[in-house]
Amino acid sequence: MKVGLSFCMLFFIFGNLAGAAAPDPGNPDTAYVECAGISQGALLIKIMFVTDNVGDTNKIDGFSFPLRLTNSNPAANPVLDSSWTATYAGSAAGGFSALSTWVYSNGGDPGIFPLQYNLTAINLQNSPAIGAGRYLFANLIIHLEDTTTICVDTHRTETVTLFFLKPNNQKYFPQWRSGCCQVDSADFTFLAGDANCSGGNPNLTDVIYLTNYVFRGGPAPCLERLGDANCSGGSANLTDIIYLVNYLFKGGPLPVPCS
Repeated sequence: MKVGLSFCMLFFIFGNLAGAAAPDPGNPDTAYVECAGISQGALLIKIMFVTDNVGDTNKIDGFSFPLRLTNSNPAANPVLDSSWTATYAGSAAGGFSALSTWVYSNGGDPGIFPLQYNLTAINLQNSPAIGAGRYLFANLIIHLEDTTTICVDTHRTETVTLFFLKPNNQKYFPQWRSGCCQVDSADFTFLAGDANCSGGNPNLTDVIYLTNYVFRGGPAPCLERLGDANCSGGSANLTDIIYLVNYLFKGGPLPVPCS
């Protein structure tokens, strides 16, 4: 059974591995950053890796990825989705039995940048190890409110480093390529009241979206300012729903842009 383990437990596991590192089988493996664009106010950055490992003893059975994320514009208010389900969705390691995400810095707050984000995955049961190929390891989903540049690098401490693990519990160190992803103004041209960031003028789907958020615990507006249709300040509420209904069906005023 796959579980999301605490970092402390995975640290204990990794801390008891053989201390000496093994050579990287074949050509050096590479882990790198790939920008995957922005949608509905969320930037997707993929952590990818390439390996040429062949043979059962050389396949990959575990990962340690300590990452450092920086933000160039404080007004963007970046917030990282640090849930392990979102982080490992579609991951080559998603079938491993132990997955962990841990915001190591700033008291664990995923909304304070720069931040250190440690990712670990280990195959504690009998899921297939990973052989030669190009793979996704993790998704970094960062919610934003303005233009910015988000950079991802690795970091190392006395107890944490970037490594891959072979089935015999020998670790080796892949090459690493850092990267930066730029979010420009074209990504934030949504009109006021477009609560789901679908593009274009506010419509009935935005009313339904806000209704689900306010009364049914649905997802929040993709950008908080877009849900505040009357620009009254704060989170979207019933008055914003009424404002949109009046605009759409009763000839009321346009939603008010809020910066």
